Amino acid sequence: MRAGEPTGSVALESANYPGFFLRHVGTELWVDQDDGSATFRADSSFLVRAPLA
Repeated sequence: MRAGEPTGSVALESANYPGFFLRHVGTELWVDQDDGSATFRADSSFLVRAPLA
């Protein structure tokens, strides 16, 4: 887990494929290689919230 953008978010990196991150593309979740772009950083940043139950 790494710091994401914006502040307070996280980026989830694959343990067995370093440099690949969980990313949302439209309504889908992908594991994709970081291309260094601002769009990629935004798409691969997630806010951690308390569980619903």
